[in-house]
Amino acid sequence: MSNKYFSYSFQVHRTRKTIIIFIIFVIVLVGGFLLFYRSKRHIDKIDKLSYDVVLGMNEFEDNSCDKIYRMSYKESTCGTVCVNVSKSDKNFLNTTKDNLKKNGFTVGKIKEKEINKNNWSYFTTSKATPSISYYAIDYGNKLYSIEIINQTEYLSKTKAKECNKGFNKMLKSIKLK
Repeated sequence: MSNKYFSYSFQVHRTRKTIIIFIIFVIVLVGGFLLFYRSKRHIDKIDKLSYDVVLGMNEFEDNSCDKIYRMSYKESTCGTVCVNVSKSDKNFLNTTKDNLKKNGFTVGKIKEKEINKNNWSYFTTSKATPSISYYAIDYGNKLYSIEIINQTEYLSKTKAKECNKGFNKMLKSIKLK
């Protein structure tokens, strides 16, 4: 009997069995991680526009937006994100800017920002609480616009920092196909 545990063929057989069990364990572990990751990562798509729904974005209904989300962090509301798709309009940002000025907002200049190899035009209100940012691009005979109402001025610095990370992560994930 003691010879059986010290024989070379028995050790090879036991090692092979251990390696197979280890490989199966690694495959199950990696598969479980991928399933967990995919379940936590949610990508929304409207027409040709896709973006990540980041942690803290909760969808609700509003007739003025195709998709609208309330951004929150630890039971505090950071603001809202409104995504719209409409027919092409080259003057959308200028018209929106003029309407905001008529309503008493101080509006900055229209600037360009590259997001995933596409040049989006945007502007932000200043000296107003909450601050409002509009992003727009004409792509494929359609206008894609994103309105971000940022209410982080009312929150503590740490919560505001986390909220702004969420807004930035969502903006960086925007893709047009």
